[in-house]
Amino acid sequence: MCGIGLTLLCDECCCCHQARENRQQYSCLTQSNADELHQSISDELANRGPDLTHQRYTVSSPFCFGDDSRSNESKGRGDIRHEFRVNKHDDTATDTSCVCECTWHLTLLASVLHMRGDEITTQPFVLDDENDIFVLCWNGELYSCNFVSNDVDVDLADYDAADETEHFRSDTGDMMSILSSTIRKARSQGLGSDETHGAVADAVSSVRGEFSFILYHRSKIGMSDEGVYYCRDPFGRRSLLISDDNHGEYPLSSLSRLLVASTSFHVGDRDLSFKELEAGRLFNIDLRTGSATSIPLPRPTLIPPPVVKHDEAYAMTLKENGILESLVRASETFHALLDRAVSRRVVNAPKPVQSTYSDRPASVGVLFSGGIDSVVLAALSDAHVPQDEPIDLINVAFTS
Repeated sequence: MCGIGLTLLCDECCCCHQARENRQQYSCLTQSNADELHQSISDELANRGPDLTHQRYTVSSPFCFGDDSRSNESKGRGDIRHEFRVNKHDDTATDTSCVCECTWHLTLLASVLHMRGDEITTQPFVLDDENDIFVLCWNGELYSCNFVSNDVDVDLADYDAADETEHFRSDTGDMMSILSSTIRKARSQGLGSDETHGAVADAVSSVRGEFSFILYHRSKIGMSDEGVYYCRDPFGRRSLLISDDNHGEYPLSSLSRLLVASTSFHVGDRDLSFKELEAGRLFNIDLRTGSATSIPLPRPTLIPPPVVKHDEAYAMTLKENGILESLVRASETFHALLDRAVSRRVVNAPKPVQSTYSDRPASVGVLFSGGIDSVVLAALSDAHVPQDEPIDLINVAFTS
């Protein structure tokens, strides 16, 4: 799996620095020591993505948060709205306040483990044209997309990795197409930020696979929207952690940093207090205003089970052993679904170039205990891996 991360760091203005001193709160990480931070996180992420390490994308120009005129009340879909407030108040003074003029800096970081596609895809993956800049950090595997059945309004076709035979696509590129197309479509329809947030959540919910991702977007036209989305799949099968200097307590009226990463790390002896992001929610930071929201991913439409060709010989064997007809049909359907799930995971595996253990390195391995479950998975994998390619059966032995 890949290692991905985001840093949002602040150069404190005089007003914020004084307010923080009055509260006896001192930030351990700001833009002034960003190099040390980025080196620490890159080194940690490299352990998760050894094929292409220490990659970084820094937004070229820093920015300041402006006033947010939108309501802070939750609206529909289970919204949670937080504030990176731009007005910082000195608790020790009376009737005094100042307007924050802090400068913020955004950096995305990634290290890649090549798991899918013909060629390794560099991350952060950048799409830069005359209308938009998109930067994606992707940690996951995309097995299928069902836009039609989920009524997602994007001009993209449904996709299933099990149908690939010769050319294997990059799921990083596919995810970029899904997210960028959704945001562009929302803009063309004149949707606001909340509606766009919902449209992106709909698109993400149509993706089948395990994943976490971070997406930066800046529009070069219109109102110049600029923001960050980050998310974990509903089952939380890919990690994504968050750390801020207010210990996750909102509103973030004294925030000077926000870190999002696949794994926790430390900078010297500083305690960064990471916690897991909630799975199945799409988080958004509006970089024009500093507001942050999250909404749940909608439940995807269930796909009807496939129509499976009846195997008379197989059915007769089971019936002779007293198996009911309904269970025979259920077992055929289960076999078809499990076979397709295994196919999605093995047909797109990249070919390794070398191996310490064999002259013919395997691209597919099975964690093999010898039990019925691992035997079935190995047998199904064998049906989809070319016969001239080995499959590694991996087990662990303990000695007393």
